[in-house]
Amino acid sequence: MIEKIVSQNREKNQGGLICICSAHQDVIHATFSFLSKNPTVNISIESTVQQVNQDGGYTGMTPQSYSDTVRNIAKEYNVSKESYILAGDHLGPNAWKHMTAKEAMDKSLVLVKEYVKAGYTKLHIDPSMSCSDDPTPLPLEVIAERTAMMIQEAEKASNDAFGKSDQLFYVIGTEVPVPGGSQEHEDHVSVTPLKEVEQTITVIREYLEKYNLLHIWPKVKGVVVQPGVEFGDDFVFAYNQNQATHLYPALLPYNHLVYEAHSSDYQTTQSLSELVKDHFSILKVGPELTFAWREALFALDMIEQENPAITNKSNLRKFIETEMNTDPKYWGAYYKGTKEELEFKKIYSLSDRIRYYWNYPSITTKVKDSLLSLDKALTYSLVSQYLPWVLEYNEKYNHSDFSAQRILRWGVERVIQKYFNATSLKK
Repeated sequence: MIEKIVSQNREKNQGGLICICSAHQDVIHATFSFLSKNPTVNISIESTVQQVNQDGGYTGMTPQSYSDTVRNIAKEYNVSKESYILAGDHLGPNAWKHMTAKEAMDKSLVLVKEYVKAGYTKLHIDPSMSCSDDPTPLPLEVIAERTAMMIQEAEKASNDAFGKSDQLFYVIGTEVPVPGGSQEHEDHVSVTPLKEVEQTITVIREYLEKYNLLHIWPKVKGVVVQPGVEFGDDFVFAYNQNQATHLYPALLPYNHLVYEAHSSDYQTTQSLSELVKDHFSILKVGPELTFAWREALFALDMIEQENPAITNKSNLRKFIETEMNTDPKYWGAYYKGTKEELEFKKIYSLSDRIRYYWNYPSITTKVKDSLLSLDKALTYSLVSQYLPWVLEYNEKYNHSDFSAQRILRWGVERVIQKYFNATSLKK
């Protein structure tokens, strides 16, 4: 799949890979529902080192359990494992950067080994963060050597587990700011300078050669840089082609390379299409998916509140807000402002820190128990009032009815549709 995507994009300036970066069950369901209806879409299902690692991550999932979950959901939709890619994002010491570099890198090598053994084939190697005894910022030579160390471990793990490693491919580089969106309001975002991109590519290639890995250099398919797209609590910077055209020359010496764009969430279809045209053919989306899911969930909660026939209200939103206030560890250090501003950001921030709470057992149970009540609240008039797009979606796919669960997944599918429109080959 990836060879064809890279070739088409470099030759025709079109075609791409949609990277669905989420551990949310309904996001994964929605992805395979979409894929079952659009079999030509190129999709990778991705987890980050923070979400999924050998210690469980914030989701409580190991690489193998995440892989098993994805595979099982794919089977429900009769989607073969050849139709999508499993991918690891920002693989490196970020989850253990409070440790010494040696301790964190030992954990990182175990991490990449476990990802490979679990069947992941797209590996974004990103050891760019400083550990407790590292200088800040980390020198490029150190990043490059750690990248080579992790790729070496991935190749060995694959050969040991499967007797081959030709199915693996790699993405190198990182982006600023940290994954998940900016934590501060910004007036602009700087595009990565061409010289920095060229240095990153050159130095990492040199260290692969030092580690006797130059033969796998063609398996490096993507480079993560900042193309000038970003989002935060209350802003989105749309892609501006005029600011990023200088980046293409860095790819010219290497016909196996394209760019990977992170923080592409909330971009318009036109902006995403322009990114693809400019060889950002690997597009990662994360928070926008769970934002759309939450948006649909709270609209359903409003519908229930408005329906006089529902006397025993689930009060879903109030319950979730209470849980977030009880345990603010996933938003307290990230949102700033007055009490009123914090209450607003907890729900409506585009950074979507609320997504870290969906796997809490209490919230998972509450949402599951509330779905039946939400189903009963779905009248035509209230759906038309709060979720008018649902009526159009229902007609488009000729469903005889709709349910709260289906609406939640449709909310996610609408985001994926935007990426599909941008990455599809044009005749």
